[in-house]
Amino acid sequence: MRLSATVEGMWWATRVAELRRRCAGRAPAERSAAELSALRVRLAERAGEVLALADQPRGPRGEPRDERLLELTQALTDAVCANLDGEQQLPALQERCEHLFAALAQSSARPLPELVGGLLRWRDAASRVVSELAGQLGVGERVRARGCNAVAGTADGALIGLCEAFDGERRRQRERLTFLATHDPLTGLANRTLLERRLGGGPRGPVTLLFVDVDDFKRVNDTLGHGAGDELLCTIAQRLRATVRDGAAIARLGGDEFVIVVDDEAQASPAALAERTLRAFADPFVLAGGCASFRVTASVGVASGVHLSAEQLLRKADLAMYRAKGAGKNAYALAPGC
Repeated sequence: MRLSATVEGMWWATRVAELRRRCAGRAPAERSAAELSALRVRLAERAGEVLALADQPRGPRGEPRDERLLELTQALTDAVCANLDGEQQLPALQERCEHLFAALAQSSARPLPELVGGLLRWRDAASRVVSELAGQLGVGERVRARGCNAVAGTADGALIGLCEAFDGERRRQRERLTFLATHDPLTGLANRTLLERRLGGGPRGPVTLLFVDVDDFKRVNDTLGHGAGDELLCTIAQRLRATVRDGAAIARLGGDEFVIVVDDEAQASPAALAERTLRAFADPFVLAGGCASFRVTASVGVASGVHLSAEQLLRKADLAMYRAKGAGKNAYALAPGC
C-alpha cells in the first residue's frame, strides 16, 4: 500500500539525513559512489512513473499502447540505473535495445516520428525524475549532473540506434521489392522480366537458349498435392543450377516452364547442353517431406543465334520443345540453325 504524501516525505527526510550522516566522514569518491547508488535505487523504484509519463500522449485517436516501445523505455531506464551503479550488465542491455529497435522498425504499428516522440518524452520524464530525486537526496551537483548526463546519453544512443534500424529496414525492403520484381518468388530464379532484360541488353555473342518443360507435372499436383508440386519445382531449380557453369542464366517463366541461357562460346554444343539438362531429371525426386519418391522427366527445346531478340529465341525454343514432347517426351529437339 502506498504511504500518504506526508508520511512518505517524512520517511525520505529520515533516509536523506541518514545518508548525509553516513557520507559525512567518507572521502569524496566514496560519498559520490554512495550517492550514485542511492540515486540509482530511487530511480529504479520510480521507473513505473517514468514509463507512464513517456507513454502519454498516445496520439490524437487514442491508439493502443505500443508494448515494444514500453519495453524499450523500460530497457533504457534499466540502462541509466546500471550506468549510475557502474554495473557490468550494460552490454546485455544494449543488445536488448538493439533487438527492440529492429522489432520496432519491422512493425508498422508506429511510424518513426511517433517513436522518436516517445523516446523524447522518456528522456524528459527521466531527466525530471532524476533532478527531483537528486534534490530529495541532497546529493552534490556532480552526482546530479552525472544522472542527467546518463539519461541524455542513453536517449541519444537510442535515437541513433532507432533511426539506423529504420534505415536498414527500408533498405532491406527496397532490396526485397527489387528482387521480387525480377525473380520468381517460389524458386528464387530469374523471371521473364529479368530474362528479357538480359537477352536484350545490347550487343552480345552467340546465345543458346534451352526451353525446359516438365512432363506430366499435373500428375504430381493431383497425386501429392500442390505443396509437393512446389517442392518439386524448387528441387528442379536446384538441379538445373548445378548443371550450368558460371555465367549462364536460369529463369522460371511460370508453371513448370524453365529457361536456361548460355552465352559463353566456350560452353558445350547445344546438343550437349540439352543432354546435360535431361540428366538432371534422371534421379527420382523425393517429395512430401521424404514420404514419396517420384520420377519426373522433361522435354527440352534448344534455339541459338546472335542477333535474335528474346521473343524470337523463346518462340523458336518453345516450338522445338513441343516437337520433343510430341516425339515421346524425356527428349530434346534442336531448332533450325543450331
